[in-house]
Amino acid sequence: MTTLMPGPARAVRSLLQGLTWPHGVEAFRDAYRPAASAGRIDARVVAVTPRTDRAHSLLLNPERPMTFTPGQHVLLTTQVNGARHTRCYSLSDTPHRADGRLEVTIAHLPDGLVSSHLVGGIVVGDAVGLS
Repeated sequence: MTTLMPGPARAVRSLLQGLTWPHGVEAFRDAYRPAASAGRIDARVVAVTPRTDRAHSLLLNPERPMTFTPGQHVLLTTQVNGARHTRCYSLSDTPHRADGRLEVTIAHLPDGLVSSHLVGGIVVGDAVGLS
């Protein structure tokens, strides 16, 4: 993921990430300022469906309803090796599901830490964050 920040801001962010490893700045922010994560919704993985040899769909049951339009994306947060990571994924199902569940399809990138976890390591019952 490329971040376009000025040099000093990038250096500060890098320092903060190092000081808060493996949890990251966001974990400490959420622990001490819960309102800062108010936009995030927790969801449970209710199904993992292989689509191709390198892509899987995750069916997610959010704790509260989310509305969206076709083509919209979500930020999905998951824990990998004890640290939280967030990536952007497009919703791949109809916004008119009666059960309120959401589906995202993840293509595995060979060097992708998060995509490798979501395609090969996540299981039914795991929790993720959505925003």
